[in-house]
Amino acid sequence: MNVVSRRAFLMGLAATPIALSAGCAAGQPSPTGTSSRPLPIPPLATATTDAAGTRHFTLTAGAGSSEILAGKSTATWGFNGSMLGPTIRARRGESIAFTIDNGLPEATTVHWHGMHVPARFDGGPHQTIEPGARWEPAWTVNQPGATLWYHPHPHGSTEKHVYRGLAGLFLVDDEVTDAVDLPKTYGVDDIPLIIQDKRFTADGTLDESDPTDIGLLGDTIVTNGIAGAHLPVSTERVRLRILNGSSGRMYNLGFADDREFHLVASDGGLLAAPVPLTRVRLSPGERAEIVVAVSGSNALLRALPHEDHAGLDRGDAAAFGVQDSFDILELRPSENPTASPALPATLATIARLDPTGAAAERSFELQWFMINGAQMDMNRIDFSPPSTPPRCGRCATSTTGRTTSTCTTCSSRSSTSTAAHRPRRWPAGRTPSIRRRVFGSGWRCASPNTPTRPFRTCTTAICCSTRIRA
Repeated sequence: MNVVSRRAFLMGLAATPIALSAGCAAGQPSPTGTSSRPLPIPPLATATTDAAGTRHFTLTAGAGSSEILAGKSTATWGFNGSMLGPTIRARRGESIAFTIDNGLPEATTVHWHGMHVPARFDGGPHQTIEPGARWEPAWTVNQPGATLWYHPHPHGSTEKHVYRGLAGLFLVDDEVTDAVDLPKTYGVDDIPLIIQDKRFTADGTLDESDPTDIGLLGDTIVTNGIAGAHLPVSTERVRLRILNGSSGRMYNLGFADDREFHLVASDGGLLAAPVPLTRVRLSPGERAEIVVAVSGSNALLRALPHEDHAGLDRGDAAAFGVQDSFDILELRPSENPTASPALPATLATIARLDPTGAAAERSFELQWFMINGAQMDMNRIDFSPPSTPPRCGRCATSTTGRTTSTCTTCSSRSSTSTAAHRPRRWPAGRTPSIRRRVFGSGWRCASPNTPTRPFRTCTTAICCSTRIRA
């Protein structure tokens, strides 16, 4: 068992160049500036439908160049293009299939983040696609409507592949999302927003130097593949489907004028009702859907400093970037916006799981890079849940503001984590924890009788000294 003490972690962090460079850069983030360009909207992926009704998508991972910074060319990677990927859209109950070709000079994978899939199609580190090779996963969509995403997951290179541009949204629709009266015209009042932070050299090359276990912290915000973007808005309200596509930065999002917005969905899909907020925090890989009124005046979405330093002392807070402030996206309303319907009072009916039906309750203490005092070890199986009943319930406790906050749920494909459907409203005196990174977890779970049984890992920021039930 590998155990790391708090002191050992801090000593390692202090000796790492990125800790110092991030602290220096934290006070001088790159502003949006006057060279603002319209926000690019990722195209919807096209598909063909066969005689059996299965929809077939094609993705090709390849290298290219992009104008992330105005006037400069940057070498990037993308799916079906030079950077990022098309937005995939599918319906619950629909059979879908993919042809994925690797045109990169190294092996990669495609992982469906948040999707309920058979393990053999999960796209994790054990399912690499070699250069020039092809992978053809297929499954039936069986989960509520939600904003998901897809990205590579090769062992030891996940951060690099996403940082270079390999990421895209995956939208799931169902009868509930169809019926709810929210903005839903893609690219008009229903906007995908992939937020990432990057660093560049003087000539515009992506700076990948000095990566650490907390992830690369950039000094430039990139939205949908460009720095310094604005969004022309033609309706009174707009829905933003926000993905934190950064590898190490946790965002405290709000508007510069402190205007109120409504959180309508999180990782697991629609909430029971809209939640009025002025701030929403997203850890890497997390998604949130918000609706904001923008008629009458511009609305500047910003990443704001964490008032509580995210539970860290000032020195550590600078190293983790939680004191940084960035302009994310300026929403610019038209002079005569199209009227938008009022927000509905209710959104979705959420069936809560009954904890009395759980086979067992297990406690997970999340601290630094450890769960229950142990680091990740691929050669160790921590527990083997029985094949029945279909879910195992347990509690997780964050004991420090600097803890790893990865919540792993072992379940059948039919089960759902209730935590994913709840808005994260931070109680007074509680602070969100710092997580290691979105692309890995500290524990493994497996079934002895069904090695291909699906498992899911969802990521969230957990308040210090707070207990959650999953």
